[in-house]
Amino acid sequence: MKIVYMGSPEFAVPSLQEIARSDHEIAVVITQPDRPSGRSLRVQPPAVKVAAQELGLPVLQPETTKSAEFVAQMAAYKPDLLVVVAYGEILRTNLLEISPAGSVNLHASLLPRYRGAAPIAWAILKGERETGVTTMGIVKAMDAGPVFLQQQCPIDPDDTTATLSRKLARIGAPLLVQTIERIESGSIIPAAQDETMVTLAPKLKKEDGLIDWNRESAYIARMTRAFDPWPGAFTQFEGKILKILQANPSQTPGAAEISPGTCLQVSRTSLLIACGEGSSLEILRVQPENRAAMTAADFAHGHQIKSGSKLG
Repeated sequence: MKIVYMGSPEFAVPSLQEIARSDHEIAVVITQPDRPSGRSLRVQPPAVKVAAQELGLPVLQPETTKSAEFVAQMAAYKPDLLVVVAYGEILRTNLLEISPAGSVNLHASLLPRYRGAAPIAWAILKGERETGVTTMGIVKAMDAGPVFLQQQCPIDPDDTTATLSRKLARIGAPLLVQTIERIESGSIIPAAQDETMVTLAPKLKKEDGLIDWNRESAYIARMTRAFDPWPGAFTQFEGKILKILQANPSQTPGAAEISPGTCLQVSRTSLLIACGEGSSLEILRVQPENRAAMTAADFAHGHQIKSGSKLG
């Protein structure tokens, strides 16, 4: 099949590479424009652009896919199928209709659970033990299209959004190629999603990472994993941002009598902080504002934190 491939971040790279190794033809790769990134705000190309150029594939980076000119340009390629993996823009119907076999999207959840822009982070935050990937047809409503194929994946206790994203990208790539082949052969049977089972995974905001120490420690520990790499789980200390990079939930006798956010104990390896519902959080690694990551013990030593000190 002749394919127009649309994708942008690292998550979309394994799928591009897997399709390139198959018997299908990638006519063109569409990805987001180069944008400033990181602390230095250096202009960086999307990961998919880099991978496509390494594969010798033509690349286009439109500012928007909504113009009639762009749709006409895509139609001129006469693709059989439009394949979308984390492109970064909601696609209009006139673009989806340019290919006779329709469109297919790879989504990082077991739909209809976790529809939206941040399914991996929300699955970790909610304490799920399993997630997966879904291939589906694209419709006007976000992530509401008919399901083609799915593959489960366990969420390990130490998984972050970064590590789980890599796992899902790896298992999603061959599933996507299998879906394309079955669309071509006519052997795939789309299944409508059960609307009564829908849960949402909206786009993350910076403020989502702000720790409420009144929450139970297991939830706060999941925040450190769910919001890695962005926006991070953070609090304040002495008026500056302090990111909590690694932490474990704990139960400490007497914690229920202490105000949440209060330091209960400083050890050679960690800080113990009182949280909601009588729980406590063992903090192992932190990153102070504008500084490198360090152990919580080193941070405590440098800032003379002791029992009774407050975070938040």
